[in-house]
Amino acid sequence: LPHSEKTSPSPYQITNDTRIRRTRDTSDLGDKSIYSNSGPHSGNGLYLRPFRIPPQSDDGLLPTVTSAARTSYRSKFSPWPPQRVISPTLRRRRHLKALAVVSFLAAILLIHDVDNVRGRNRLHTTASIFGGSARPGYFSRSSSIISSSKWHWAAVSDLDRLSRMPNSESDPTFYSILQSGTLSRNEDGKYEMDFAKETRTLTGKHNEGGRGMELSELVTFQNRLLTFDDRTGAIFELLSSHSDSGGEEHATTVAIPRLVVTEGDGDTMKGMKVEWATAKDGNLVIGSDGKEHILPDGSIYRNHLWVVILGPSGDFRREDWTKKYQFVSDALLGPSGPGYITHEAVGWSEFLQKWVFFPRRVSLGRYDAIADERRGSNIALLVNENFTSSTEVKVKFKSSDQLRGFSSVSFVPGTRDQHVLAVRSVEQGCAKSGTGGCLQRSYGTVFDLLSGDVLMDDKLFPLNYKFEGIEFVKIDAPVSQKLLTTFLQLLI
Repeated sequence: LPHSEKTSPSPYQITNDTRIRRTRDTSDLGDKSIYSNSGPHSGNGLYLRPFRIPPQSDDGLLPTVTSAARTSYRSKFSPWPPQRVISPTLRRRRHLKALAVVSFLAAILLIHDVDNVRGRNRLHTTASIFGGSARPGYFSRSSSIISSSKWHWAAVSDLDRLSRMPNSESDPTFYSILQSGTLSRNEDGKYEMDFAKETRTLTGKHNEGGRGMELSELVTFQNRLLTFDDRTGAIFELLSSHSDSGGEEHATTVAIPRLVVTEGDGDTMKGMKVEWATAKDGNLVIGSDGKEHILPDGSIYRNHLWVVILGPSGDFRREDWTKKYQFVSDALLGPSGPGYITHEAVGWSEFLQKWVFFPRRVSLGRYDAIADERRGSNIALLVNENFTSSTEVKVKFKSSDQLRGFSSVSFVPGTRDQHVLAVRSVEQGCAKSGTGGCLQRSYGTVFDLLSGDVLMDDKLFPLNYKFEGIEFVKIDAPVSQKLLTTFLQLLI
């Protein structure tokens, strides 16, 4: 009954805060039921709801009935299951939280989306992240993984003097070919290499002495896809973009110059002849061919024995690697003699904790430009971090063609750097005839670094281009503008 209709005073006062205060001696009530002011049939008053009276405390008060206790009593004695009612305010609050989370994810996707190189608006920040770039990178080796046995890869060409575009005399323009494809591992442990049908053309106007875009390496660093011109010393960042044309979506890739590195100790006008680059300890080590050159006057030119250590933000310093290159030469050729080694593929293995050198050419005799084309190497040299010990591995290629030499390598993901995807390139007749009779081509191969066993025989790259940079990466932008727009429309 409602409290106002009770005919006799109750020994208890039941308050809204569920505190039950004793007003007179109730010891004779024993273990009786009391009223409760909540329930499915309470209306505006009280309804009978049996539960046990808890024992009184020393101050004469019955303790506060907690939510947990009230729930326990109800579950034991109530004929009705407990009801949970979500208020409209709480429901709106949850909806707002969900919308905030989705909006945050959409913002992340938008920030990582590719700027359209044809004039689409960009997101800008005042922070200089890398080489003056106003946005973070969005490429990574992990994005290349299709499955545990299949990966995306990309490669850039170095066409030497052939890199100049025809009919560009008045406005010199240079180009490089960007080839992509997939690498897959079969159940028997062998590999297969597939090439995308369409290639992309990277163009630029930076040149030195009428030559440019002779791209010699391709690496991911700080989630950026970097490539290097071995004529100008320019470091380019590759950016991919999506655009709509005729109702179809097209992907393009452009090379944006970020830095220019000069050779040697830096006090020179000549751009660095970059031939290899590898990540180590959060930095990018960039090197040249590691060979001394004898000038016409008989002097020795040693600028190619220096390396550049590029930091995460684009800062760099230089190191003289003369002794380190000499250690490699002594390990392969002996401490004396007229021989030489040229390097275009060097990598640091985090798993093996070793430097790995894959020489382009190894010669026991003096340098001769024409004979040099037939001194291709099939050797890998593993060197400890301090350059005090080394292990030589001969790769067991089927072909004995000495025109082929290593021009780039990349460790296959998931193999603990034991399997290597390598490019072996050929320059035939180029030293004698210049551009007229110069024949170029490249082959892809996979082998076991520790045993030298070949896991994929040489496979010819299409179109007879010479490629000198390869990396495991998916060159397409991670999120297209069209996909992002559709996603945002669905949210609205």
